[in-house]
Amino acid sequence: MARILFLAHRVPYPPDKGEKIRAYHMLRHLARRHEVHLGAFVDDPADLEPARYLETFCASVRLVPVGRLRRWASMAAGFMLDRPLSEAALPRGRMDRWVASRRPSVDLTIGCSAAVAPFVGDGSVIFDLVDCDSEKWRALATRRSGLLRFVFDREARLVRRLEQEIALRSEATLLVSAPEAALCRAIAPQAAETIHVVANGVDFQSFDVERRYADPYPEPGRPTLVFTGVMSYAPNIEAVCWFREKVWPALRRLHPDLRLAIVGSRPAREVRALADADVLVTGRVSDVRPYLAHATIAIAPLMLARGIQNKVLEAMAMRLPVVVSEAAGEGIEAEASRHLEVASDADAFCAAIDRLLKDEPARSRLGANARALVEERYAWPARLAKLDELVETALTRAVSHAAGTDAASPAGRPHRAIGPGARRARHCDSR
Repeated sequence: MARILFLAHRVPYPPDKGEKIRAYHMLRHLARRHEVHLGAFVDDPADLEPARYLETFCASVRLVPVGRLRRWASMAAGFMLDRPLSEAALPRGRMDRWVASRRPSVDLTIGCSAAVAPFVGDGSVIFDLVDCDSEKWRALATRRSGLLRFVFDREARLVRRLEQEIALRSEATLLVSAPEAALCRAIAPQAAETIHVVANGVDFQSFDVERRYADPYPEPGRPTLVFTGVMSYAPNIEAVCWFREKVWPALRRLHPDLRLAIVGSRPAREVRALADADVLVTGRVSDVRPYLAHATIAIAPLMLARGIQNKVLEAMAMRLPVVVSEAAGEGIEAEASRHLEVASDADAFCAAIDRLLKDEPARSRLGANARALVEERYAWPARLAKLDELVETALTRAVSHAAGTDAASPAGRPHRAIGPGARRARHCDSR
């Protein structure tokens, strides 16, 4: 049993959004075999009480709340210091002190998200980047103009630099899919051999298709399209607004009783404005599964998506037919028209949904195939076997390093800290 320090930029409980789901299952998996100490940030006060559950299987837990004003102040300071805003948003001080108190006794640090890079310090590190956020910021910049374009371009440049440093520094760097791993290797070609794919999975005990849920929708029995996700997240906002404008009117003419359900926390003003008698905007819900269980079709019309979309895997696990954009389907090992439907534009979305609404056997067949696929390929224990292998390799190397028989990391790179402070220190050392 090893002692592992696990650092996350967002508390991984409740596991109700992409990176929190992934981090939670990694954390739980590691805690079954190792002594794990968790440090994480909390940006939603509603998460504080549920997150106490993490104390039942972690050796220690340190949660640092991040208030909105504190976040903006930290980001403003980071802007002046040429730091990525996503990294600068996390306050130093309390987490630094807690990490310093734990670091002497841990064998390995695992960082979830590039944003926690300044906290990892020296020693053996595995980093889960999940996906290359620099590419997301670059894509967002191309869709904006003026000040926002400048800010997003800046973030893309600085996050790319940080991703490169992380890959060069870490024993192993994890990405969620082969396309994301290829992007990371292009960013840090010298670290290509230590960049690995650990894909997302699904908790089949939780997403149990045989379980019965009370219908959460008003007017039970109406055919319902469901979209799930955090509704303050820009790509989700863009997706539902686009669907409402470009696809929904034609579908309503074909199916006047159809309902659209937008299920997820913190809906932005643009999303709330979509609500009417036929468009349900729920806000935060305690459990997304009833909304999936009583929906007719799940949709994921994202124009911008990175890695593997948990919302798609969860809908597939619930035996729902799913219609996705090309971006949302990328990274999922599925066959179009067998496991899910892929639509390239508004007309294709309308046609695919119309076809499924009119053909119940086709919906059942697509949903059954989807469930079978995720059972076969996306069980968490199988997905995390690679993590176990990388952890054991890192621990073995750390022991050799401590004994003086191995002075460097896998590619001959010395262990060193990451981030702006570390860059300044290395610059001073070289003068």
